[in-house]
Amino acid sequence: MKAIVACCIAFLLFSCTDTAKPTQAPPSPEKTMQEAIGLFPDSPLLRENLIQFYRDSGYYDKALRETFESLKKDSSFPRWWYIAATLYCEKGDTSEAIAILKKSPNLSLDKMSTVLLSTLLAFRRDSLALAFSDNLMTSLMDAAKEGYFIKGLYYIQTGQLNVALKMLDSCLLQSYTFMDAYREKAMVLGGLNRWNEAAAVMNKAVTVQNNYAEGHYLLGYCLEKMGNTDEALDAFETALRYDPTYEEAQEAIQRLQNMKPR
Repeated sequence: MKAIVACCIAFLLFSCTDTAKPTQAPPSPEKTMQEAIGLFPDSPLLRENLIQFYRDSGYYDKALRETFESLKKDSSFPRWWYIAATLYCEKGDTSEAIAILKKSPNLSLDKMSTVLLSTLLAFRRDSLALAFSDNLMTSLMDAAKEGYFIKGLYYIQTGQLNVALKMLDSCLLQSYTFMDAYREKAMVLGGLNRWNEAAAVMNKAVTVQNNYAEGHYLLGYCLEKMGNTDEALDAFETALRYDPTYEEAQEAIQRLQNMKPR
């Protein structure tokens, strides 16, 4: 059905083009999308495309205005609430993002919104994060790994690092490909000055996902802390191969190269 709608839109827009004026400037993407919405006002996909255009262009106020217009039309659609909260997060207003998500009428049925809300609460050291994590772990959302991970974040923020490590281990038992859990576990171990264990965690992470640039960087960081500068340099260079724009890896390579005797 979406493909049919898209084809209809393309045909209608093309058929309305004035080919007699080749020098006429083409309509802006914003205008084209607005015209498409005018033709198919009940299409969530077209509205979301316009919101994404505003978001990519940095027009957050316009994106939010369009999102709230969509909420007026259908407040029961969970994705509008999630999009609004995400936009507020990207604007740096996490308080408003939390408030928006708490208003969602179908929050308990929406995995993405629940994960976002509980993560924001975890970083605020709000124990409600644990309740929402329990909901993720016991509901039909198939989100046990996210629930354990968010609990890990909460216990990190509240300084209960041994409990946090247990939660992150439980997360990895649910999904050994959960790279964020490896990262957080290594950072906790590093904070406890257990660099050898932290390096082992990141070594496993990059074995599971070899192109994980941040994983190679963190492995290098752990190795450098252990005094293994040659191995650290190799890890930083590997991170840069997978992500040539990785500034921290570039800086680390330069730092270690400057330390070598000339």
